Amino acid sequence: MTLEQIKDNVLRMIEEYNSSATGHTDDVDIRNKINIVVNSIMFEICELKRLVNRTSLSVEANETIDLQEELDNYRQLIKITGVKFDILKRYVTFLETGTAIITYYKNPVPITSNTNDSYEFELSDELFPIMENGIAAKLLENDVSANYGQVYLNKYREGLQLLDTREDTGIIEIEGGIDEF
Repeated sequence: MTLEQIKDNVLRMIEEYNSSATGHTDDVDIRNKINIVVNSIMFEICELKRLVNRTSLSVEANETIDLQEELDNYRQLIKITGVKFDILKRYVTFLETGTAIITYYKNPVPITSNTNDSYEFELSDELFPIMENGIAAKLLENDVSANYGQVYLNKYREGLQLLDTREDTGIIEIEGGIDEF
């Protein structure tokens, strides 16, 4: 999903969508803060449903890297395979030459007020409806006229609670059974 799609969905939900208006809304306040709100909600959701990335690096024996500098949007190491290594916090020293396969949690690419609407989210599809409710709630939190934002806030919180935050694991299938003696 793109940033434009999620903004259009939210603006339709809160009845602020206007296809002929700049930014698809006549409300200047919403238009000015929607990207920042989207970013905030995206990072909240990524605290629960983390993004995993895997990359391969050609490394030399005794080479030391800083994971935060070397890897895109690095957040936390999951594992390194392919070569022997020592690690101290975010600094990895490789003990042999070869290809290191590094699996890690990453942060999403931040959205700013200048981010292009063609921005592609790295999130799974199950998260977009939850995210849209969170964005709507945040955009309407100061609208006290009908407590309209509370409805979306409740839906957002419920969606977060129902999220399955377990990590996917592979399946191993063993064929042949046990040999009898």
